[in-house]
This record gives sequence, C-alpha cells and structure tokens, in this order.
Amino acid sequence: MKIAQIAPLMESVPPRLYGGTERIVSYLTDELVRLGHEVTLFASADSVTAAELVSCASMALRLDGNVRDPIPYYMLMLDRVRELAEEFDILHFHIDQFHFPLFAQMADRTVTTLHGRQDCPDLKPLYLGFSEMPLVSISITAFPRICTSPFTIRAAAMSRSWAESRRKSDLTAPFG
Repeated sequence: MKIAQIAPLMESVPPRLYGGTERIVSYLTDELVRLGHEVTLFASADSVTAAELVSCASMALRLDGNVRDPIPYYMLMLDRVRELAEEFDILHFHIDQFHFPLFAQMADRTVTTLHGRQDCPDLKPLYLGFSEMPLVSISITAFPRICTSPFTIRAAAMSRSWAESRRKSDLTAPFG
C-alpha cells in the first residue's frame, strides 16, 4: 500500500527534543516501512526516517529563529501533499484539522489522528461541518463526543479494544 504520513513541522521526525506527536509519527512510519508498505513522510528536512522524505521546511520550525508564523509553511506543505495525493492509497494526517477543506472531496482516502485535546467547544462546528473526514484518536477519552460517522466510531472502538486486549508491557506495535 502507498501511504503518505503528514507530520507537524514544529519538530523533526523523530523529534530531537520535545515532540510526542512527532515521535508517534516516527514509530508508525518506520513500522509501516518495515511491514513492506511504500511510505512517504511529509516533514521537516532534518527528519530521519526509513520512508521517502518530502521536505516541507528546511528544519523544525520551532528551532528556526527566522520563523515567526508557522501557518505559511503548513499551507505550502498541504499544497505539496495535494499535488501528490493521487500517488497514494491513503493520506494519514497528524496536523490537527488544517487539511479538512482541501481534502474533504477525497475523505475516503484520508485518516486524521487527533493527537491533542479535543474538549474545546470551538471544535464542534468544525467536526460537524466536516463529518465525512475519518478520525482516530490517540485515546478513547480524548475522542470528540460529537463524531458519529461509522468509520470514526469503528476506529475508536478498535483502538480501545486493541489497547484493552494487551497489557501495557506488551504494547510493541506503534499506534497512531
């Protein structure tokens, strides 16, 4: 399977310092490559991966003293992903919801992992407005309660049952 992993640009993948999301993206990406998938990682140029790397910033934005606003870099990255989208079977986003308007028409080929807090009331209209976008969360408790698409519910239930079926010491497969 040809898979695009779209990572945050704030830290490298894996992060040299702080960066829980980037660490999860690194584990997941490298494991998918190990399993034989063709994986392309969209991330900062200082990332290190077993996948093909598409550089979307010269270095982690948080460490670049010249960067004042990260949004232009994300817009350029999303444009690059959109240009190459037809090359992939699945586009896996780890960048919150920035991509929703650009990729809603191909929602069936996307998945978005929600890595952060989802209890902000301002997110409700966004999730309702883009209800076709498949979502998974890093934990069942962080999952937005308003998400009701069949894929979303199935993915949330699968992640919960997967985690519950293993002791913490047995969790060897990356999960993102």
